[in-house]
Amino acid sequence: MSDTLHFKRKLGEGAFAQVELHEHIPDDGQPRPVAIKVLKLRAPGPVDGELIPVPASWKANFKAEAILMSSLQHKNIVRCYGMVERADGRQMLVQEYCGGGDLLKRIRKPKYKVEEALGWLLDVAKGMRYLHGCMGVPIAHRDLKPENILLDESGLAKVADFGLFRVQAELNKRRTSIAGVTGGDNVQSSKSRTSGRQTSGWQGFGLNSAALDLTGETGSARYMAPEVYAHQPYDCKCDVFSFSIVAYEVLSRSRAYETSHLTGDQIAAAVHRTPTFRPKMPKHWHPDVTALFHSMWAANPSERPDFGALVRTLSAWHEMALTSPAEGTASTPHESVVESLAPTSMGTVCCPAF
Repeated sequence: MSDTLHFKRKLGEGAFAQVELHEHIPDDGQPRPVAIKVLKLRAPGPVDGELIPVPASWKANFKAEAILMSSLQHKNIVRCYGMVERADGRQMLVQEYCGGGDLLKRIRKPKYKVEEALGWLLDVAKGMRYLHGCMGVPIAHRDLKPENILLDESGLAKVADFGLFRVQAELNKRRTSIAGVTGGDNVQSSKSRTSGRQTSGWQGFGLNSAALDLTGETGSARYMAPEVYAHQPYDCKCDVFSFSIVAYEVLSRSRAYETSHLTGDQIAAAVHRTPTFRPKMPKHWHPDVTALFHSMWAANPSERPDFGALVRTLSAWHEMALTSPAEGTASTPHESVVESLAPTSMGTVCCPAF
């Protein structure tokens, strides 16, 4: 890719990287907007206000993210055009720019229709189905949340931000190793397990043992699967749990646990300790909807559906939402499901106390 890039504005910022909007001008072609994820040289340290050099492991993760994203080709996955390096040594990941913003902005201003909501969720499910099976071995995203789901100008939803991805083969390897050493639930902290050890990692990605650890607490607490919070071995079904919370927020048009007054860590802890502690579903939702959510956020990962099954269910609901029933005709089961998801004046739902 040509390095003719013109900075426009900053789109967002995290502890280790910021995202910028640039105009890419190729040697032969039309200028196009691109989103550039720039790895910072320094990041917040353990002392408030202190900045320390970005750890080498994060540089390795950043490179791995670039390699992975460059290999992914799906309309519901944000496209990566490549990685370049600035004169000051900072690494940049050049990605597709999605002008529709992220899904969180839509949830905060819920003026969308049922067919739009189901369409976005179907898009995400298709992207995740591809991610879990596209390379012969599943890839876990591990940080699926509304902020990491972007919309293009046409309203197509795309999964973004693969900085915490892990490969299923490594999850299985870690699960076998940990089960043999610690006896299941008594898993040591990720820090003590990875200190001073190196592993070859997934061929082609060059990740160290810290990057491949699949028992540490990783991701955003509100969307975190209970097995992840508990530092237990886990697999790609952790993404299904995260998707269930995203889907709840989109369809309920509210934030999960919003009225609980709990911190993110308290929410994750309660979800782990109490299998019934989940967002409270609106009473007017169809039983098929509530049943789907109960399966997606089941405490036992093996009871959760895979994204192939979710695509089939959401496809049927979305198709029905796009088809208006003839006046005076009885509703079919799928139509009843869709009707129950229509916006109401019942207000924001809340989570149960515990």
